[in-house]
Amino acid sequence: AASGASDASGVVTFTVKSTTAVAEVFTATDTTDSVTVTQTVTVTFTAATTSTLTASPNPSLPGTNVTFTATLSAVPSGAGTPTGIVLFKTNGVPLCDPVTLDGSGVAAFITNSLPHGSNTVSAEYAGNGSFLGTTNSVVQMVNTPPVASLATYARNAGISAKIRISDLLTNTTDADGDVRRLLAV
Repeated sequence: AASGASDASGVVTFTVKSTTAVAEVFTATDTTDSVTVTQTVTVTFTAATTSTLTASPNPSLPGTNVTFTATLSAVPSGAGTPTGIVLFKTNGVPLCDPVTLDGSGVAAFITNSLPHGSNTVSAEYAGNGSFLGTTNSVVQMVNTPPVASLATYARNAGISAKIRISDLLTNTTDADGDVRRLLAV
């Protein structure tokens, strides 16, 4: 508890040494009329938050379950664990209903419906009365790697062979229809 005399405006100044929501009881005395007034004040500190977002596995094959995990914590000197919900979005569109943070500040979502290609997935935490909001994102790559067939080329001993890159690429297939390029021989 804190107490003190009011100033000429009737204001009592007190200090709260806490970084979480706290109810502080103070007693203010009006020195003019010798009237004692007791007032309960709730002082709420809003802590900044930080977040990480992971995707596993990344990259992934089409139709594979991918787990997105958002982990939130209070930024020092804040205290406590953020509570509330996280909204997972891909390319700006919600992926699911909001997910409630557990007691450790973690929310996870599993999906197997991301489209082929590069997908920016974000975890948005709006905050609550005690914690500020935060957003983090990760790029999830969904792709089927190309498959190369065995290519056999005949040549005579002692004679070098020249094989066109286009001939090498004809021995590959890509289920996603991605453009194929020769990176190394």
